[in-house]
This record gives sequence, C-alpha cells and structure tokens, in this order.
Amino acid sequence: MIELTQGDILKADPEALVNTLNCVGVMGRGIALQFRKAFPENFKAYEFACKAHINSGCTGMI
Repeated sequence: MIELTQGDILKADPEALVNTLNCVGVMGRGIALQFRKAFPENFKAYEFACKAHINSGCTGMI
C-alpha cells in the first residue's frame, strides 16, 4: 500500500531509505545532496566506485 506523507524524509523512521544514483559520482543537488550530507561515508564509497569504474554497468551495486 502506498501512503503519502509530508515531512523530512531523512528524519522519518522507514524500513529503508533509497537514493537513486548514476555512474557520474556526483550528488550535488536536490535529494541526492541531502543524502550526501546525511551519509558522507556512503557518498565516499559511491564516488570511489564511479572513479574506479568498479561497476561499469552501473547496475546491481549496493
């Protein structure tokens, strides 16, 4: 079931938070920037993977 709510997604208490990414290695605007600020270690791993071409297909990496 889908439930619409308003508020700060990063202050919510969900089972999981998901941020979509690409292979560019930049999280500079919008919700991506908010995730970058809230989870800096996650951003470092993402940036490293993009620069190192660890997952050149950009799919399936968690």
